[in-house]
Amino acid sequence: MLTVCQKTTFYNNNFVVKIKNMCYNIFNRVATITVLQQKSIIREVNPVQYEKSCGALVLRKFHGNTEILLIKHNNGEHWSFPKGHVEEGETEIETALREVKEETDIDIIIDPTFREIVTYSPKRDTMKDVVYFLAKAKN
Repeated sequence: MLTVCQKTTFYNNNFVVKIKNMCYNIFNRVATITVLQQKSIIREVNPVQYEKSCGALVLRKFHGNTEILLIKHNNGEHWSFPKGHVEEGETEIETALREVKEETDIDIIIDPTFREIVTYSPKRDTMKDVVYFLAKAKN
C-alpha cells in the first residue's frame, strides 16, 4: 500500500479485485433498491429534488500491480471514489477531472467508453445520480 497524500490511498491488485466486485454489487444493489422504492406506497407527495455528481474510478500501475484510488472522507467514517457536484456549464467529464484534482491533487486521463451511473436517495425527497468514469492516473 502506498499513501499518496493524507486522505488518498492506492491499493494493490487483490484489493482492486475486491473493490471491483464491491462496485458490481453496489450497482446491482442500487438497481434493486430503486425497484423496491418504486413499488413502495407513497404516503405524501413532495417535490423531489435531483442532484448530480461525477467522479472516477482511478487506476494506476505501480511495481507491476494495478492499484485503485480511494479517498477517506474528512469525518473518517467511510472511503469512496473521488466525486462531486456538477457546476453550471460543466460537462460530466470536466466535473470528474476537476473533482479528482481538487480532492486528491492527481491528474487523470479519463476513458470515455466506461460510464456507469449510480442512482440513489441520499435523503428524503432527493434523488441523486452519480456518474463514474474509468480513469488512469497521470502522476
